[in-house]
Amino acid sequence: MADVVIVGAGPAGLSCATELSRRGIDVTVIDRDESPGGVPRYTDHLGYGLSDLRVLSGPSYARRLVDRAMATGVELRSLSTATDVTADASHAAVEVTSPLGRTTMSARAVVLATGCRERPRAARLIPGARPPGIYTTAWLQRATMNGTFRGTRAVIVGAEHVSYSAVLTLAHVGCRTVAMVTEAARHQTYAPVDLAARLRYRFPLMTGTRIVDVVGPHHLSGVVVQGPKGEQSLACDTLIVSGDWIAENELARRAGLATGERGAIVTDGFRTENPRIFAAGNVMHPARTADACAREGTMAARSVLQWLDTPAAEFSLP
Repeated sequence: MADVVIVGAGPAGLSCATELSRRGIDVTVIDRDESPGGVPRYTDHLGYGLSDLRVLSGPSYARRLVDRAMATGVELRSLSTATDVTADASHAAVEVTSPLGRTTMSARAVVLATGCRERPRAARLIPGARPPGIYTTAWLQRATMNGTFRGTRAVIVGAEHVSYSAVLTLAHVGCRTVAMVTEAARHQTYAPVDLAARLRYRFPLMTGTRIVDVVGPHHLSGVVVQGPKGEQSLACDTLIVSGDWIAENELARRAGLATGERGAIVTDGFRTENPRIFAAGNVMHPARTADACAREGTMAARSVLQWLDTPAAEFSLP
């Protein structure tokens, strides 16, 4: 039995594991992806590590977190999907499915660091054809890194920080951003980021605007938008549906934990209502930056350490 099992090998999970392992705690981190590091692995531009390491590209930042965790003795298990979490007065258990089969891992405590995902096109009720060429930012980043992306002109839905990350990713592979479209009254990133991106890449930010049609059917040829200037057609072969984050809190629900509109509900000490189960990172509040999640992972580790010192006295289920 491990002292702590952490579900999720992104910035929050890896930082939590590193801090615990440095204090002599036996930690195992499981992640469903093929390699640890989380979303930064697919975001090949600068801007990571501003407050916890130094300015790095996404892949370099992910490697730094992975190397730091492994150097302290953390066990990392990739291609391992947690399908259930339970905890009682004696121990916690995580059901895991991997290429080796289905197993149950026991631990004294569990940390949920499962992060968040973007709301896809279907969930946003964007009407029209369903041709190839429609991505979330995460899948765009994967496609550009594995060499399968072929777009030349893109429309981006959303004006969050990640939407501007999509602009950079598209530029790196020679795809022009035709427009950024948002139903909001303004962008949701830092003003200097918005200004610099629009000056550098020369795309309009269309606020108060929504997509009313996707033109296909066999290949994406454009979208129709409705905004303050009425209906307009935008020619494109790529549509990026960015942001509008959803916490990956299915495990929290299966464990019977309280979840709010924004994600798993925790105390100031990152503890859920079950004292053996903690949460850190964007599973609680989609979506903060990677370095902010990493700092939360470190702080959550300190709460886990306190729990491991005095679990029996504090255990009580509602």
